[in-house]
Amino acid sequence: MSSTDALWASTQKQLSHFFEEKTKISVACSGGLDSTVLFHILFSMIKDKTRLSICHVNYGLRKDENQREVALLQQLSATYGVSFFLQTVSEEERLTRKEKNIQIWARQVRHGLFSRLSTEGWVLALGHHLGDVAENVILRLARGTRPVGLLGMTVWNPPYWRPFLSVPKETLLAWAQSKNLLYWEDSSNATIEYSRNTIRHRVLPVLEQLHPGAKRRLARCAGEIRDLAGYVREGFRRDGTAGQAALGLDFLSKLPIGVAKEAVEVWLQDKTEAIPRLSDALYTELFHWIQSTSRRETRVWQRMLSTEASIYIENDSLWFLYTGKK
Repeated sequence: MSSTDALWASTQKQLSHFFEEKTKISVACSGGLDSTVLFHILFSMIKDKTRLSICHVNYGLRKDENQREVALLQQLSATYGVSFFLQTVSEEERLTRKEKNIQIWARQVRHGLFSRLSTEGWVLALGHHLGDVAENVILRLARGTRPVGLLGMTVWNPPYWRPFLSVPKETLLAWAQSKNLLYWEDSSNATIEYSRNTIRHRVLPVLEQLHPGAKRRLARCAGEIRDLAGYVREGFRRDGTAGQAALGLDFLSKLPIGVAKEAVEVWLQDKTEAIPRLSDALYTELFHWIQSTSRRETRVWQRMLSTEASIYIENDSLWFLYTGKK
């Protein structure tokens, strides 16, 4: 079976496995290679075209290019007779945004549109491929992401569907060329202004040159690490560790540090999901106290996790204090 035949078969299998015949699917479409291939494959598979749409956010950051992208998507929508959900960000919205990091801001805007479509019953189909997964793994490793979150993306995480996560970009390119598909290449993807692009253009090519197939192995290893961390966490849920009011320092000190961190993470998640994960610096500080041999009967250490939550050490145990809503 050719790579393009395998692409078709895999997408069709997922479509029938995850969704009912009446499920509505909106392709998050930039007009680029990945999302364009995804749209055309789904258009060929879905008989009822009212079940298929495309959606797009025009951020207005590259005015001329953005207009050409929108025009291309409008043409795509009209040609194939599907709905087009377009959100255009005004200049005032861009200038008054509170989030300074432009990528984080753009993601917030994009997910706002996705959330609205989801409430209307649409599944969001995203064109992320194997290269995106490998980039994500390297970024998350460098940032110190916990093992369970290394992979970052999954094929089906309602309302998001990513059918191409195991597909190399070369296969998508081969499909587009075989079908003579017209797509748009975002000029910002070619720069190294953003960290993800630096990994894409400088780091991964070197890794692939040194060890062909590196991207696939990075994704596989991250998935296995996630499964192992998930298994450890599930064990802590089953044995009651997660539900305890406090974690004994003796218990934590006897565990390998990586396993002890997972115990703390799942214990905190059981208390509330409304707090950020602990930073590497905070973990270093915490485990300094955990591994201390002196008795800790009085409160010897406390750190705020948010305006409403804190953790502290008292009576040789780690405690959690939360004043907000669970």
